[in-house]
Amino acid sequence: MSGPLVDVVYRGPFQGRRLAFLLDTLDELGARQRFWWLRPDGDRAAAAAQVDAFMAPRLRVRSAVLDGRAQGMPGALRALADRRRERADLVLAVGFTALPYARAVRAGRLVWCVNGVPEERLLHADDRRRRAMVEGLWRSTRVGRRPDAAVVVSRPMAGLLRDRVGDMPVAVAPTVVDRSTFRLRPPGPGAMTYIGTGAPWQNLPMLAEIWAAMHRLDPDLRFLVVSRDERAEVLRRALPDGAVRVVAAHSPPEVAEHLRATQLGFIVRRPHLVNEVSYPTKFGEYVASGVGVVTTDIGWDIAELVRATGCGLVVDAGAGPEEVAAQVVELLASGRASSEALTQACDAAASRLDRADHVKQLAGFLGGLLR
Repeated sequence: MSGPLVDVVYRGPFQGRRLAFLLDTLDELGARQRFWWLRPDGDRAAAAAQVDAFMAPRLRVRSAVLDGRAQGMPGALRALADRRRERADLVLAVGFTALPYARAVRAGRLVWCVNGVPEERLLHADDRRRRAMVEGLWRSTRVGRRPDAAVVVSRPMAGLLRDRVGDMPVAVAPTVVDRSTFRLRPPGPGAMTYIGTGAPWQNLPMLAEIWAAMHRLDPDLRFLVVSRDERAEVLRRALPDGAVRVVAAHSPPEVAEHLRATQLGFIVRRPHLVNEVSYPTKFGEYVASGVGVVTTDIGWDIAELVRATGCGLVVDAGAGPEEVAAQVVELLASGRASSEALTQACDAAASRLDRADHVKQLAGFLGGLLR
């Protein structure tokens, strides 16, 4: 007997790891899958090649690319609503702006998978026009068919959706880590490391000041930036050339290799809705590699997990760079940052983000909706 039929409707830049996690969850359900990518820049030829390569090993998935631009919306909706196709048992709307498209699909159940919120736009530029756009996006979520359930990356995001959209079953599936790729390093010294982009919410100017203050306190410290984003250069410019190295990584195994030489990883953010509801991928990669995490107390799940397991250092979000630097250098001087105890704490944190476990948990949640 064939499994359930699931349509996956995704709008946004291609995020292979999150999509792979969701598709693997559907595989766990034994689902037949149809994948629709609404590419916002409308370059369907480039998108088709990317999707074909991504889907090559996924024999249960049929895929197509649609025009995700505003002017392409009528045609995309017609394609998704085509009544000649078999009706789906479930449709996943992946991404905040995928919801109106997924509503057009004929399906028994509608599940909204939210990875980020539109307030990200305000961190690029906070003005009246963008605030109106953000408010409009939230209003649009309350027009039309209401999702039967949601999948989010954090508990604060679950609360936000219930407040803004209405009460519904919500599964929290954080950004998981593949522990076959990211493995515990032996306890010991290593670099102070940042992995990621230079997007505004990453707060790299603040991290640059912290690193500069740390170097003043201990000139023997070495720093590593793993990024392909030129905006991350702010970290390199804050330190003498001999103290910092900037490298690019093009795959998870490359990131894992750099983390073998890392002692502490940094995720320093300021209080803001975007940060409070997020769950950065780098956190799982740090802890699964046995790398202690230095992060800020902004009411997000990450700080709570660091405290619960002891896998790093949580600093006050209002503390200045000199104060944070002093706390980190003190942690290093204590020897705990290179101890077996920290490695065990990182392992405990990583176990809560294990990809295989969360695939099974989310499959159980979605399966319950289909019964």
